[in-house]
This record gives sequence, C-alpha cells and structure tokens, in this order.
Amino acid sequence: MGKSSGTVIAIVALCISLGLGGYIVYDKFIATPGTTIPIVPTSNQYFETNYDFIYAPFADLWVKMPDLFIEFNITQGQSVYFFYLGQTHLVAAAGDTYLQFRFIFDGIVSITPFCRIDRYSTVTPGGLVVHASLQHYNSTMIPGTHNVTVQFIAGDTTDYIYPQNLFVQTFN
Repeated sequence: MGKSSGTVIAIVALCISLGLGGYIVYDKFIATPGTTIPIVPTSNQYFETNYDFIYAPFADLWVKMPDLFIEFNITQGQSVYFFYLGQTHLVAAAGDTYLQFRFIFDGIVSITPFCRIDRYSTVTPGGLVVHASLQHYNSTMIPGTHNVTVQFIAGDTTDYIYPQNLFVQTFN
C-alpha cells in the first residue's frame, strides 16, 4: 500500500465522522421532536348516550332529559368541559314549532348556554331534522362530586329527540 491509499482511508474516515457528527447535531439540537397526541386518562372522561325517542310530555314545559345524567369528580385546580349533542326531529303537522335545550349543574338550571331550534313553516314529508348542541367550560367549580343533565322544552308534543349524547371531561 502506498501513501495515496492512506490518504483515501483518512478522507473516507473524515467523511463518515463528519456525517455521523452532523446527524447527531441535527437530531439533538436542530430537529424538533415529533408531535404527539396527549393521552387523557379515561378516569377524567364521562360519557352517556340515550337511544330512546324522547318526546315532550307537554308543550311549552321544561323537562329533564330522562336517562341522560352524569355524575363526575373534580379535584383541586381542575377545569371541566361539557358537551351535549342531540338530533331533533320537528314533525309538528302545522304551524311553527321549536325545541330548546340547556344544562342543569348540581340541580341548578343554567340559563346560558342554551340552544334553540325553530321551524317557521310546515316541512313535508316528515318534518325537519336538525342537530342541537351545547358546550360549556367551567374553571371555577369547587372540588368534589358534581352532576349534570340536560333540560328541554318543546313547542309541540309530536316533536322528538333521537339520539343524544352527553360528554364531560375534567382536566388540569
């Protein structure tokens, strides 16, 4: 082996070390870490669904949603997020009709937020299908056990809700 083969080996070794060193510097200091989806413990999530057809027993009277009730726990410093989604069917035969929704927290009616669905004319055949949703965020609930349900009022007893979901999530 001659003098030139030693130079070639030195150049190859230099290229490999610079490449490896460059990769380490890029990987540790320049490249941002990949995005990850935070995993929320399921103990902080509460979900209830109801697949019954819910009709208003009386027109223009507020009624608690049957079988849609969640009891949840909050620890010190936690906030809570509430979400309701229901599919409304406005099928009244004639005239205007409506459905309106609101939350009840620990037995106390919350006048906000609310969702109101109105129909101002007869829609045939079968009426009008619209999704109603409520969202609420609260960072001031005291630690302990709480509950939430949904209350609704209808303009006609032939209008109904089917299906519906209630979701609660507590977090720091």
